[in-house]
Amino acid sequence: MPFQTDDFIDFAKQFVNPDLSSWQSYVETPEFKVYRRTSDRNSSLFEYRIIGGWKDIPARILSHVYLDLAYRKSWDKHMISYKDLGSNTFHYLIKYPWPMSNRDYVYEIQKKEMKSQDGKRMWAILGDSIKDPQILSQVTHEKGVVTIDNYAQRIVIAADGDKGSQVLMDYFDDPKGNIPTAVINWAAKTGVPGFMKSLHQACIKFEKEHPGFEEQSADVIEFEL
Repeated sequence: MPFQTDDFIDFAKQFVNPDLSSWQSYVETPEFKVYRRTSDRNSSLFEYRIIGGWKDIPARILSHVYLDLAYRKSWDKHMISYKDLGSNTFHYLIKYPWPMSNRDYVYEIQKKEMKSQDGKRMWAILGDSIKDPQILSQVTHEKGVVTIDNYAQRIVIAADGDKGSQVLMDYFDDPKGNIPTAVINWAAKTGVPGFMKSLHQACIKFEKEHPGFEEQSADVIEFEL
């Protein structure tokens, strides 16, 4: 089901005034702080909130690179393949460390350019796992692959001057299978900073290869705080 305009506005407001009262500090890097809390989607697992940014990655570059799956194959070592199912839906296959089985996702993801009443430019990205049988019927799952069917992400990427970006990301997935809690915690504590580092390097490379890149938005959502 497509996301509604209010869904994008609500999370953009979270970016402007984040509420951390229910979150616990988890891990920190020079650029980002990672928080976690018990998830409403599965009380035995955590969801994560990432807050921070880069001074050398423009928001317009970051918001594009994050969703460019064709380019992602060149820099994300965990990505195996993807298929565009149409209407902002995708099948995505990732590599898990041995001896665990690989995982795949079928999800919807949408991006909207937004502008707050004070003129701040930002992009909101919303993604969620799909339960629609008609869409799921388009996907062929490889033997031995575990399908993650409980997944969500919410991201706002805002301009920080002309050359920087600020980020708020909420993320959850249920990896399924009999994975020890210690392994899940280790993966979150090391995997999130590792992914952000790779994403940063990918953005640097993309901007060098596409100087002056500017993605045209069909429409811009303006909202009041």
